[in-house]
Amino acid sequence: MALHTELPIHKEAYNLLDTLLQLAKHLPRDMKVLIGTKWRDEGMYVLEMVFKANGSMDKIRLQIESLQGRLDEFMQTELEEI
Repeated sequence: MALHTELPIHKEAYNLLDTLLQLAKHLPRDMKVLIGTKWRDEGMYVLEMVFKANGSMDKIRLQIESLQGRLDEFMQTELEEI
């Protein structure tokens, strides 16, 4: 099993979190707590799922499907708000 830090998906998940945090910095103050917190939490969830998937290869398909559904829902919700 590869270290999670060596996997391309880990790098991409971390980049997603970093991007979401950078975007949140530029939100108006009244939206920063509500939306910024939501973005941070979703980014952390993605990283958590990558770690879990790497640690339990037998459950990887279920975790990937769960992650994909959550990301699809998140992107849909965020695009509606824009």
